[in-house]
Amino acid sequence: MTPVVDDMPAALMVADVVVMPSITPEPFGRVALEAQAMGRPIVAFAHGGAVESIEHEKTGWLATPGDVDSLAENIRAALTLKPRARNAFATHARAHINAHFSTDKMCQETLKIYRRMLAKNQKNRAAG
Repeated sequence: MTPVVDDMPAALMVADVVVMPSITPEPFGRVALEAQAMGRPIVAFAHGGAVESIEHEKTGWLATPGDVDSLAENIRAALTLKPRARNAFATHARAHINAHFSTDKMCQETLKIYRRMLAKNQKNRAAG
């Protein structure tokens, strides 16, 4: 049995591949984001948040939900990456996370929603 690990970045860095075989769609799927941020190949079922955060065969692999053969095929693909391809893959995965899931991006998108709601509220007050 593997002991509890408190240092997830270190645990992810020693992984050749991170597999997220959740059979229930996760709304956000933070494991997939963390693996990509650390430049690690991620394999998950194509449902829930994984579909939004993983670019199939670019930042990870998406298996057919509930299909263990598809999951195995995708794990095999991830494990057979050659070193040069693995490095390029890691670079792309980190860039993908920085571009779409960084704290800065989240703050920008949240402020954009607030601005839109405030503008709508001001428009409604002016019309009312």
